[in-house]
Amino acid sequence: MRGAAKPLSKIKSPGASGGGGGGGGGGSDVSESDDDESRSDADADADADDAAAVPDYFADALKTLGHNRGTTPIQRECWPPCCEGRDVLGIAPPGSGKTLAYLLPAVEFALRDARDFPRAKRDPRGRPSALVITPTRELAMQVATVCRKLKRAAPVRCVAVYGGASQAEQEEELAQPSSLALLVVGTPGRLLATTESGALGLERARLLVLDEADRMLALGFAEQLEKLRGAAAGLGSRPGRQTLLFSATFPKTVRARSNEATVAVAAGGKAGDGDGGARGVSNVDQTVHVCAEHKKGRKLLKHITELRKNDGRSRSRVLVFANRIKTVNFVGDMLRRHGEKTGTLHGEMKQEKRELALGDFKSGKCPVLVATDVAGRGLDITGLEHVVNWDMPGSVEQYAHRVGRAGRAGRRGAALTFFTRNMAPTAPDLVKLLRKGGHFVDPNLEALAKAGKGGKGGKGGGRGGGRGGGRGRGGRGKRW
Repeated sequence: MRGAAKPLSKIKSPGASGGGGGGGGGGSDVSESDDDESRSDADADADADDAAAVPDYFADALKTLGHNRGTTPIQRECWPPCCEGRDVLGIAPPGSGKTLAYLLPAVEFALRDARDFPRAKRDPRGRPSALVITPTRELAMQVATVCRKLKRAAPVRCVAVYGGASQAEQEEELAQPSSLALLVVGTPGRLLATTESGALGLERARLLVLDEADRMLALGFAEQLEKLRGAAAGLGSRPGRQTLLFSATFPKTVRARSNEATVAVAAGGKAGDGDGGARGVSNVDQTVHVCAEHKKGRKLLKHITELRKNDGRSRSRVLVFANRIKTVNFVGDMLRRHGEKTGTLHGEMKQEKRELALGDFKSGKCPVLVATDVAGRGLDITGLEHVVNWDMPGSVEQYAHRVGRAGRAGRRGAALTFFTRNMAPTAPDLVKLLRKGGHFVDPNLEALAKAGKGGKGGKGGGRGGGRGGGRGRGGRGKRW
């Protein structure tokens, strides 16, 4: 039956690969026949129904954003069920166009809701039809920026609500009079704060999108998400809510919150338990060095020196990840002493400094950025080729997201990771990932993997600082 949940191991990816719409399609590990004669009449009818379900302006919206190479697999697979009102769990590699896979259907939902249930003049303002929740401020701002660029093709008003900025100003923006449909993008903590003040009301919100859902659970946002879910449940006699969950990885925490009615879509690579979906990052050359902690500095400086020898007029940009804020500051100072223009980014910085650091990095003014996992999810940095993990993260899933900052939209990228022996419990899954991707495996890493089989995860989480608008306590909660 169409729309029923499928095991991701059995989901077929689209036969054609797209290159636009926010990222490259990536290779698939699940084959699908390209022989038209092998397709049944029912398949053809289903394809026709899918095409009819997707609004024509989606193609114009892609062109508005400069994506002229067509749609990506995750967009082609997700748009029809999203537009038909089904709950969708979308899994695809970093850089494969996930944002537009959910954002355009969310815009369409808001447009239809405003048309079918017009707001009366006496109704309170700040009542969106669709709500997008992200784990970090930077990702919320990025999604809102994309949505505002769509305004010409799809006239929807988008308001971003996130911590670190003036709540009063965000509430004023929510309260502005407008005849346009409203879509709100935000982080859990600030969204809760604005609902508690009454500036944001979710009684109209029948579409809920969780971007990087697994990361929000890992950061302890489960309780806050449940409160937001409850605030959006007062629907009276109106039709029920639709939920869209999107990520590049598919851990058990996300799977537990899907249900039998959810359409599960995997495009551009499997997302299994063993590698956390990381094998989809097929266009990033991955190198892992096992080394002692005190040797990381020399290895990093040597790596950047080699890059600079090969640079032309413009310096290659390098994004360096560390698990702790104090490590970010240490590495940043070291690189500056080496003569590198280097910025830092972490969750304890003031919002204006975070935005400045990210802006300088994107523009090339500071070609090196040292960051916690604030920069590890969803951020699209055009042309970024090099990622370095000063610290191996505590899970292979998060490793996949970090590596996925490079090599986006079909471009090639490279990732270098320094692996210390205290991270041995993550070695078996990391070796499995590297082998599947055809990457070289350090014999020392292989030895650690053999010794570490059966271990329980690493301790490398540290203080990532990527909690967006606030902190929440963990908890299983209800399904979304």
